[in-house]
Amino acid sequence: MKLKSSFYFYLSAIPLFIFLFTIIFITFYLIINGYPVLSFRFLFSNPEEQMTKGGIFPVIFGSFYLTILAFIFSIIPSILSGIYFAYYAKNNILTFILRTLIKTLSGLPSIVFGLFGLAFFVRTLNIGLSFLASSLTLSILSIPYLITATEEGLLSVPHTFYEAAIALGVPKWTAIRKIILPEAKPLLLSGIFLAFARLIGEVAPILFTGVAFYLKTISLSPFDRFMALPYHIYILATQHEKILKVRTIAFASSLVLLFFALLFGVIAYILRMKIKKYY
Repeated sequence: MKLKSSFYFYLSAIPLFIFLFTIIFITFYLIINGYPVLSFRFLFSNPEEQMTKGGIFPVIFGSFYLTILAFIFSIIPSILSGIYFAYYAKNNILTFILRTLIKTLSGLPSIVFGLFGLAFFVRTLNIGLSFLASSLTLSILSIPYLITATEEGLLSVPHTFYEAAIALGVPKWTAIRKIILPEAKPLLLSGIFLAFARLIGEVAPILFTGVAFYLKTISLSPFDRFMALPYHIYILATQHEKILKVRTIAFASSLVLLFFALLFGVIAYILRMKIKKYY
């Protein structure tokens, strides 16, 4: 019996070891191939000569600025929707339909959101190819995930907190705003950082809505075009006319993107661990 249990234990651990091996292999592969050009100058200088020289600062800036704008548009409707599903929605056909739609949107390929952004934001609303159109597209992509993360975060708080507040005569909205939301903050922030890690690596939603391969300077205007890490890497690795010359730049850029994704993932994990104090 003990031998059988050990067998199933090691069998279930195989996917974990494969995942860890893959992450470690990719990381070291990128380090080995991207290290020759990776430096502070590479991170904080502008590109030169069609990205064959110089750095990737506008690329990093564009990725972060775009993602921050996307969260500005998505965070409030996501939190309010999560509160609705956690504490106000009734168990009826309307709630079932809304939950089904959210799950469906969460499973849609990101290219669908990109085409929607092109048709609606760029052309119908005439926003044009810009930060604004791309961030609105990304916000639609992130809202279903953030709604689910918000609802799970709120429901992770012991219901006795809510019941005690209501028993003391605290209004429902006040109890949610003053008690439940602060207690659920670690898990809410965890969901936000995980969404951040996903959005910063998305290519398809911005492919048709405003991203550009080569810009010499950065811009804070939401109506200007921008550079972004995932698209930058894609072009360097597959479309650049001097693909062999820029290969090390592509590896170094990929390493930077991987670092940011892992960083946000680690932050999300640390925040999520704080919620375990209730269990």
